[in-house]
Amino acid sequence: MFFLAIAVTGLIGFFLDPVFDGIGYWMLVDLGSLRSLWITISSMPLLPYFRFNNTVVMGSLTFALASFIPLFVLMIWLIKSYRKRWRERILRSQFMRTFKATKLYGLYQKYESFRSRWEATS
Repeated sequence: MFFLAIAVTGLIGFFLDPVFDGIGYWMLVDLGSLRSLWITISSMPLLPYFRFNNTVVMGSLTFALASFIPLFVLMIWLIKSYRKRWRERILRSQFMRTFKATKLYGLYQKYESFRSRWEATS
């Protein structure tokens, strides 16, 4: 799931780059009232290494901060909806029965049993 999430968010980020660039340009150039803040940040010892002067970096950071709470609420709703409506159907599906027969699922089961024993002893 981790690698799938990285791939999906990487693709979404790639297609949203023009949006991030526009937001970053607006933050860095069009908002003249923040210019002194950007100069101060770029003059500090470590902050220039984060490349906040890049429009895509600034735009994606601004977008991420602005969308965090709405996405968090949406994800909670989607997870509850999944657990209520879809979980049992997916677990009984032919795909899951086939997936449970693979060696990958067997490795996952071994990992889960090891993890549960490890947590019980900790």
